[in-house]
Formats: sequence, structure tokens, C-alpha cells
Amino acid sequence: MLAACLLLPAQDRRDQVRWQRDRARMMLAHEQERLDRARALQEAIDRRDPIVLRALAAAELNLVPVPDPDTSPPVVLTSSRPRADVLASLEPPLPRLPERRAPRSMLLDLVRDPETRIWVLAGSALCVLIGLLPPANNRR
Repeated sequence: MLAACLLLPAQDRRDQVRWQRDRARMMLAHEQERLDRARALQEAIDRRDPIVLRALAAAELNLVPVPDPDTSPPVVLTSSRPRADVLASLEPPLPRLPERRAPRSMLLDLVRDPETRIWVLAGSALCVLIGLLPPANNRR
């Protein structure tokens, strides 16, 4: 019981820290994927990729190319087209973060609660004291 009073709360804290670490790793991986997608878009813009530039012009500036370039300017402003958000494709799907499932037991509840923990420690110490007493012998 003494060992349980010392080890179970420490194990519970260790499990909670591991759970927080796993969540942080998943969030870090998500942010890294966002950065990778943003870098890929930046590289495409720096290369002057015509597909990306047209998509950005259409999505962010609401500009679309005119079908006949000989008779009209190459770009016109239009508000009738639906907005295709290019920057939304930079967002990877959100990861499903694990939920913490703490183990449940009567012993863990007793040693986790500060009020009952003192009683468990006192009872355990009393049991150790009784165990250390010499045996009672009626023979001399």
C-alpha cells in the first residue's frame, strides 16, 4: 500500500505527460504539413507557374482571363464567378487528437485524492509497524 501511494500517482502523471507529448507531436506534424504546402505554393509562385498564378488571380483578385485576347484586355474584373479559394488548399485536414482515458480503480482513486491518501499512508505505515513487531511466544 505504501508503494501504491508513491508509485500510482507518479505513473498517472507519467501517462498524462505521454498523452500530452503525443498530442503535441500530432499538432507539430500538422503544422509541418501546413508549412510544406505553403513552401510548395511559394515555390510555384516564384517559378511563375501559370496555373497557380491564374488560380490565385481568379480566387484572390476575382480576375479571370477573357476568352478572346485580340479584342479585349487580357484580364477583366468579374463578380459573377464563384470564388475558388486557392489558399484553403494549403490547410491539411485537422488531425484527430487522441483523448486521454485515465485508468479507473478504487485503489487509484484512494491514493489520488489528497484526503484519503493520508489515511492510506497512515494505515500502510501502521501495517508495516505491526509487521515489524516481534512474534508473541508463550514459551520461555
